[in-house]
Amino acid sequence: MTSPLLTQHVLATHPTFQARVRMAFSHVARDVCAEDPTTAGHDLRYALARTAVNPSDLTSPGYASAIATNPAVAAAAQTAYDGTPDSTDSGVSDELIVQAVRQVWNVLCGWVPGSNGQAEGP
Repeated sequence: MTSPLLTQHVLATHPTFQARVRMAFSHVARDVCAEDPTTAGHDLRYALARTAVNPSDLTSPGYASAIATNPAVAAAAQTAYDGTPDSTDSGVSDELIVQAVRQVWNVLCGWVPGSNGQAEGP
């Protein structure tokens, strides 16, 4: 199910959701920093991880919009949406956010698994 753009916008601009997304990026970044340096795409993945654990601005929305548009996150927000911004955030579990961060990590860091003859990665 695709969530309407308005609900995704409401979720992406919710301050609590933005903070949760920043924390999810920090959690995934710790995993990336600990991965084997020979992992395909590691240099780009690690560069994003360093940025995520040392953000220049903790008040920015960060990647909240990218996570709000994840199909599973968007569907959970839409299901919970009752017309109030808080309802969109409360409908999305931490686990969904972390999973969405893991799914978008390679795209955000600029590494496309399998590109340029490189092996598929995590």
